[in-house]
Amino acid sequence: MISDGEDCFFREYKRKLEKLYDRFFTERGTKLAAKRRAAAEAFYGSLLMEAEGTYRMGKERLSEVIKDSCRRKQD
Repeated sequence: MISDGEDCFFREYKRKLEKLYDRFFTERGTKLAAKRRAAAEAFYGSLLMEAEGTYRMGKERLSEVIKDSCRRKQD
């Protein structure tokens, strides 16, 4: 999980920003929202992928360190 329960960009995006783009009612507003939506979705997806990858790598590395520490204690 990305967040520890506090408000964060990921939660706020899903809760508020993701729905914002459907709330423009003029033709010009709808066109602008469509462009902004594409940019926001790309940014959100990229940032989420980076955060999840970093989290996974950190979790794997921590597991390796703990296993090494346990092995050394047994030796």
